[in-house]
Amino acid sequence: DDYRIIGGYAQGKFAISDKLDLVLAGRYDTFNFMDEGFLSPRVAVVYKPSPKHTFRASYNRASTPQSSLQQNIDFPVASPVPGLFDLWLLGTKEPQTWTNPVIDITVPGVPDLPVGTPGLPLAIPYALVTPGVIEAISPIFISNPALAPLLQPIIDYLSSNPPAGFTGTFEGRNIFNNLPLNDLVPTEGPQLTKTNAYEVGYKGLIGDKLGVTLDIYTNETTGFTLFTAVGPTISLNNPNIAGDLSAAVTAGLTDFLTNTIGLDAATAAQLAGTIGGGYATAGALVDEQISPLYGIFGVIESDQNPKGDGIAHVPIGYRSFADASFDYWGTDLGLEYYVDSDLSVFFNYSWLSQTDWVPGEDNDDGLPFRFTLNTPKNKYRIGLRYIPQSGFNSTISFQHDDSFYADFGQFAGDTDVKNLIDASFGYQFDNGLSINLTANNLFNNEYRAFPKFPKIGRRVLVKLMYNFGS
Repeated sequence: DDYRIIGGYAQGKFAISDKLDLVLAGRYDTFNFMDEGFLSPRVAVVYKPSPKHTFRASYNRASTPQSSLQQNIDFPVASPVPGLFDLWLLGTKEPQTWTNPVIDITVPGVPDLPVGTPGLPLAIPYALVTPGVIEAISPIFISNPALAPLLQPIIDYLSSNPPAGFTGTFEGRNIFNNLPLNDLVPTEGPQLTKTNAYEVGYKGLIGDKLGVTLDIYTNETTGFTLFTAVGPTISLNNPNIAGDLSAAVTAGLTDFLTNTIGLDAATAAQLAGTIGGGYATAGALVDEQISPLYGIFGVIESDQNPKGDGIAHVPIGYRSFADASFDYWGTDLGLEYYVDSDLSVFFNYSWLSQTDWVPGEDNDDGLPFRFTLNTPKNKYRIGLRYIPQSGFNSTISFQHDDSFYADFGQFAGDTDVKNLIDASFGYQFDNGLSINLTANNLFNNEYRAFPKFPKIGRRVLVKLMYNFGS
């Protein structure tokens, strides 16, 4: 599909004085996939009191459009139960809607159910097990002349009187974060994310030994596109197929044998209890067979999901929040002390005021959904560099990242803390040849970058380079 961004850019640098510069820039973009244009101005002031010290302050306004992939994607991105259940991702090119929705059940052979059904109708497992129960009890009646006349009336009753009622409760959930999801709210089309950023910074060399970089910034972002489940996955909670089915059949059959057939109460109760026990045994087998699907028992598909293929498709996509906004501020600090021209010690630190917004908390900024920057609040690096122009060279460093809440669809949750040692060793020959051995996570402290991602251990790279010429 056609996806174009057309725009123009201009920038000017103005020397206010020998030590003060003003930078003005602007960009204007139009987007053919939405009826909107956007102006992105930038203003920066740079002050250099001396060649070793630079101060700057800037303001920048920018927009981020959705990618072509986010708009046009239309296929399953995960199949937890191949052939029965998948997650179908639809882009923002067209809204996801619901017309006459039903609960599409994942269990083969079980019919779809109306939205609002409170639990699993007992009539469903009853229909599955009744032929087997009738087959099991028939020899008992046939071999007993006193019971034989009751067989056909009981068969007729069991064949035409499924029990009312339900077992367990249905609950709609967002399959990504397991939060309640029951409302069927249509999605919206593509939109822009707009950011206002302010920054002040310093870069300098103190005493010809200590290099310093410091940035303090604040970001305010408006307009979100949240990757999430847009339709619920239905779980079946706390079902008791054996007990509820047996109780319903026993009660109904007791009434039939007493009031229609005319058996005395004790005989009717005993006979109904025996048959009800057969339903309990058969119901337990049904429970054993379908219980692995209780967590994903059904799906309410959108109108845009494929139909009639025997697969329950969880509708996932992108929800737009044009007016929602949040802000945070942060700082980046970099220090490097030069012992001499070959050896230095460095330290880098990044801090964010907030990385996770949870509705209902004091600092949620009024967001209607949980949002995360998918980055740690604190991270730092400290290390030693020995890099002469020739001969042996080496770098060793320690890196730490806080754990943080990540939200990447099905890869949501708290990440692992990172405490890693990295090292590199090399040799620079005088003839232009160099060899380098780099080990990331030297001591193989395995971690996952995001929940459910593969574990990352030690990574070793050997690099051989030759520079032609002087």
